[in-house]
Amino acid sequence: MYRAGGRQARRCRDCGARFYAGAGQDPAATPAKPKQQPRRKSRFRLSSKDRKLAIQVALFLGLLLIFLVFLRFITQERGGGGEGRLTPRHEHTA
Repeated sequence: MYRAGGRQARRCRDCGARFYAGAGQDPAATPAKPKQQPRRKSRFRLSSKDRKLAIQVALFLGLLLIFLVFLRFITQERGGGGEGRLTPRHEHTA
């Protein structure tokens, strides 16, 4: 019914209720809310894209470090205990 009359649906800025403005009302004529002061950006604030990249880099470096420690562990030569470690165990008979 309102669309047939050429009226457009509007929303209240405060409560969000829907209403149809009169034919002579201009939505720009209604007073707007005062804008909030823009927040200052700190030096160390990262955008979400940069934050994701930093997390990926940190995760990669952490996993690389774990891999290198494990690789060193499995490739290092261990001091032997002589041939005693390789000979079978002998039981003494009395």
